[in-house]
Parts: sequence; C-alpha cells; structure tokens
Amino acid sequence: MGGNNMIEMLPLLALALAVSLDGFAAGFAYGVKNIRIPMGSLILLSVTSGISIWFSMFFGRLVGNLFTPNVAENLGGVILICLGIWLIYQNISIITKSNKMEFNKSNKTVFGDVLDDPIKADFDKSGSISLKEAIILGVALAMDAFSAGFAASLMGFHSLLTPIFVGLCKFLLVPLGTKAGLNIKSVTNHPKIVFLPGAILLLLGLINLI
Repeated sequence: MGGNNMIEMLPLLALALAVSLDGFAAGFAYGVKNIRIPMGSLILLSVTSGISIWFSMFFGRLVGNLFTPNVAENLGGVILICLGIWLIYQNISIITKSNKMEFNKSNKTVFGDVLDDPIKADFDKSGSISLKEAIILGVALAMDAFSAGFAASLMGFHSLLTPIFVGLCKFLLVPLGTKAGLNIKSVTNHPKIVFLPGAILLLLGLINLI
C-alpha cells in the first residue's frame, strides 16, 4: 500500500520540481553575485510561491467544474503539453539569441523584470534579499508556474499538497542554487537545466493523455 502511495506521489513531485527549478537558477545568480538570502526571506519566498500556486489551482477548480472529470483531466494534460513546448521553445529562442529582447523591454512589469533578471529583486542593492523583496521574488518565480498549477488542478492534483510541495522545493532549491553559484566563480547564462522544466511538464501532460 505504501509503495502504491509513493508511485502516486511521483507526478506531484515531478510537477513541484519542474515549477521550482527557476528557484535554483535564481539562487545560482545570487550566489555568483554574493547576494545573501536570510532564512526569514527564504521562508517567506517559499510560502509566497506556494500561495501563488494555490491561487492558480483555485481558478483551475472553478473552470474544472464546468466540464466532466474526464474532459477536465484531458484539458489539463493538453495545457501542460503546450506549456512544456512553449518553455522549451522559449529557451531555444533565448539561447540562439532570437529577436525577443525588444519585445521584452517594451513590456516590463516589476515581476517580469525580476523574472528576467533575479538580481534586480535586490532593489536596495544591499547584497541581501529583504522580506519585502522576498515576496516580490516569490510571486515572480511563481508567475511562470501559474499555468502549470491551473492545469494540475484540472488533472486532479491535490490542491493542498501541491502548493506545499512547491514551497518545499523552492525552500530547498534556492539555497542549493546559491551554494552552487558561490562555488562557481564564472557566470553561466544558459545552463542545460533550463530545458528540464519544460521537458518534465511535457512528459507529465503526455502521460496524462495516454
């Protein structure tokens, strides 16, 4: 019975990892720049990300009530597939230096700016992420995961466990990224890890439709 429960938890763990890997990338950037993330700010960042995912799943449940369970589940799978393909395409475009920079510059928001460059979350240039900055960073890191949370809700993912797992993954991956950044003295702009979230979401969507 325990083994079956563990197998059932694997998709949830994979989803939480996929939507939290940007936290590792952000932490890496902070480590390279010697920007500290105090424990209080790390906890607040993780909680903010979890709450953001909960909201996306809440809206997913509202939409899911308009469809039969089977249709809602298939719709969630299709959304994950589309999101996975989009994330992979985005990273390929960035790496090949496509003409997206002008579009991004003309459509900046506070959260979008931080998402593009996590270093900008340190607004006061103090070399440390404050509690207020942690909230902004947490929401920014959850923005890309909003669609994934919406789709996960349609697919029947647990609406409480999923945000908790996302928050825990953020809590673990951000400091791991910071440690890696501190140990690696050269900046890596486009590590291969950027393709992993899109690949995981694409795979989860495909598995759901099979």
